[in-house]
Amino acid sequence: MKHNANTIKSLSNTRWSARADACRALYNSWDEIINALVTIKDDIFEKCATRNESNGLYNQMQKLETSFMVIFWNHILERFNASNKQLQCVEIGNDKVSQIYTSLINLVQKTRDNFNEYETKAKKISKITEYNVDITRQKKKKIHFDEKAEQTELSGGDKFRVETFYVIIDKITNELEKRHQSYKTFCDLFEVLLKITSLNSLKIVESAEKLQKMYPNDLDNTFSSECLHLQSYLLNSNIDIDINILTPITLCQYLREKSLHIEIFPNVDTALRIFISVPVSNCTTERSFSCLKRVKNYLRSTQNDEKLNSLALFSIENEMLKELNCEDLIDAFAKTKCRRKPIV
Repeated sequence: MKHNANTIKSLSNTRWSARADACRALYNSWDEIINALVTIKDDIFEKCATRNESNGLYNQMQKLETSFMVIFWNHILERFNASNKQLQCVEIGNDKVSQIYTSLINLVQKTRDNFNEYETKAKKISKITEYNVDITRQKKKKIHFDEKAEQTELSGGDKFRVETFYVIIDKITNELEKRHQSYKTFCDLFEVLLKITSLNSLKIVESAEKLQKMYPNDLDNTFSSECLHLQSYLLNSNIDIDINILTPITLCQYLREKSLHIEIFPNVDTALRIFISVPVSNCTTERSFSCLKRVKNYLRSTQNDEKLNSLALFSIENEMLKELNCEDLIDAFAKTKCRRKPIV
């Protein structure tokens, strides 16, 4: 059963998707949440602590800055969550990750020019037209004798744009650039495998020697010759594989299907397996910690490690589990554990 997208979600310390779900639920149910907070804070039968907390949340949501950030983060986290799910696919390789990061960087940079659009949407859902800085009384700063009396003060919108919006955009762009550069450096090292059909002979030898020096214990000196041979083999018109959709995974599978990885291209096969085996993300570890508190409760405190790992795997891959037909498994388990004996 899928959760309602408008239900308020709690945050998670290990899963980014929880933040995207929480922000989307807050954006889609803005009016309903406001009405619920008003009902709770005005209810005399509620506890004082509950009413005070509801009043504080209500006052916070009655700010244009809050509605602006909800709309902005809903847009950003939605794209980040979709990209994060793609990064967790089994078939994805590090060469595709660099492209995804490039698209996210371009998206965030374009978002820098959409301040007025977010502001208009924020005023529409919150029905507030002024920033909190403009409606609150400002403290007067004492002017010293050596300072100028006239100082330029920004309006609430300009101040929020310069001191908050632009700062967030620049910080996100900087972090994405660092991650993108790491993947790009790694992919550049394996350029000879990623662009084997488009590089010239000199570039193939240069890139192959660079990769061989990085892994001297795994790749022999004949690696560059194998790469040149592989290029000639792939460019053959009689080959039964489309080089336009060739990826490291499909190339590795093809060499093994044709038994070419044993004698002809052993070093190429090793390099391909090195590239494929490098993980794109550590989502499996994050999911394990995230689901552990739901799997191991006080009722299951004495279970062994094997059963705990199996239950955690069921919880992580629950979508796949729902598609399985468990009737045969249930019947086999019932027959195996059946203790009834016929009465003579």
